[in-house]
Amino acid sequence: MRGKKGTTSVKHDVKQYVRRVSHVLKGADEGAGTISGVALIAIVAAMLGAVAMAGNLLLCVHRAQNTADLASAAAAQIPCRALGSRCGPVPPTRARPHRVQRRAMEPGSNPVPLKARMRWSPCRRPRRCRSHRGSSGSHVRGLLPVIRRLPDSRCMTARNVQLKVMGNLALDVKHGYRTSMSKTSHANTTVAVVCNPTSNKGKGAQVGGHVIDLLRGAGRKHGFDVIDVTGTSFDDSLANARRRGDEYDYLVAVGGDGMVALGANAVGCSGKPLGIVAIGSGNDFARGLDLPVNRVETAVEGIVGAIVRGTHIDVDMGLVTSLPDGHAIDSTDGTDVSQSRSPIDRYYAGMLSCGLDASINDRANHSHLPNGSLRYFAAVIVELTHMKSYGYHIKATLADGSVEERDIISPLLTVANSRHIGGGLEGSPYSRFADGLLDLVWLDHVPNFRECVDAVARAYHGRLLGSHAFGWKRVRDIEITRATEGDEPPVLMADGEYVGHLPVKVLAKDSALRVLVPPAVAEAQAADSEERVLETIKRDGRDPLTGRFLA
Repeated sequence: MRGKKGTTSVKHDVKQYVRRVSHVLKGADEGAGTISGVALIAIVAAMLGAVAMAGNLLLCVHRAQNTADLASAAAAQIPCRALGSRCGPVPPTRARPHRVQRRAMEPGSNPVPLKARMRWSPCRRPRRCRSHRGSSGSHVRGLLPVIRRLPDSRCMTARNVQLKVMGNLALDVKHGYRTSMSKTSHANTTVAVVCNPTSNKGKGAQVGGHVIDLLRGAGRKHGFDVIDVTGTSFDDSLANARRRGDEYDYLVAVGGDGMVALGANAVGCSGKPLGIVAIGSGNDFARGLDLPVNRVETAVEGIVGAIVRGTHIDVDMGLVTSLPDGHAIDSTDGTDVSQSRSPIDRYYAGMLSCGLDASINDRANHSHLPNGSLRYFAAVIVELTHMKSYGYHIKATLADGSVEERDIISPLLTVANSRHIGGGLEGSPYSRFADGLLDLVWLDHVPNFRECVDAVARAYHGRLLGSHAFGWKRVRDIEITRATEGDEPPVLMADGEYVGHLPVKVLAKDSALRVLVPPAVAEAQAADSEERVLETIKRDGRDPLTGRFLA
């Protein structure tokens, strides 16, 4: 946001460049020197103007990156006003649109309406303001659906966007979140933190320590304690979190999808909320919930706000258990746990990968590429050139209660609870977190090169299952065993972690995991209705019940 001070600074820089150019041009012949000087001055001025405009645009985009970022920050700031010391009204001012008028929130009272709490100053530069140019201002509006009621006749700066989000969060209390607001002290509340000390060459432990410091600072302000339950490995951390379950009220998992799975297995079906600081390579579960990704401070602010306000959502999970002859393996490196072959008993929040997707996950886990999405993309390309047709026998209870049993000879088989896989790729676009169902997705046949390219392109636009190369069904539970035909399926993986070998049974566990989220995220998840999913299924030409293509 650039005011008079910023404009004066740009003009001063232009004058400095003009002086330097004039000094260089001294001694040149009068005609050519004048023309060259004017041209250079014009170029320099244009470049400075472009840099200033780009900087202003980047600032707005950075400060309004997504709903979750601003909502998390706002959720952490509002409770201290609403639940802590009572604050009187702040006199409004015309010169500063970011000043907010508040009043004391008595128990049972409603927040002051948004228009009464804010004064939106008219745009000082209507010709330059991007929000007055029709679609040219949509880069900000598209990032924040909650600002849809912002008057278009006002200048929509980054600060105004942030205040609008905070205002809507306050109004959320009026529209259904009042019952979940915590009005009690958090003096006896304990927050546990678990991270992966061996991830990313020790950086996981460093980030975990930073999260603990941030939470302890917030705990001194809001009256809760923080403990660390991290172990020496993934399995040791899970054992610690389970063993010390009576010592904490909230668990915060720091890491990627694997740490989310650890947290889900530690507090799943217990009613204890799980907070997520997503800093892994994929972060698909957090991405599906519109939580901050790779933004530690923002994620912690959102968790603190959710703890103080008591806002959360309940999501489904998948439960994998062994059938006879099935057994678990070490979740870190995929080796056998022991000679006794312990059974599988594992919750997962994202996807259970049983074929090509497991091979891709395995290759991505051992990749040395720096970016999570790049790792998965490179793994996809390599594995597609070495595809096998694995043999599965499935017995599934479908959404309507009917049972279907058949062989599937396919390179890929996935039992999905969430939409995303591979750092943002929508492998199961019809999945919802609160429908009590899982989505079975498989390759119907080995695709040719053209079908592979088409499928990858569709996956990044949420239309993967519109490809006729894929089969899809909604299931309540499913048994997966080895078929007599086809290749031996690879090791099963869930949320990027190794699980075990077939045969297994997978069951949808309705509302089994409670997740701490800012109110705006809870509202967005509530708006993700079954009707929207049905429209998406019909758009792709499938029957919602059978999963077959209608034409």
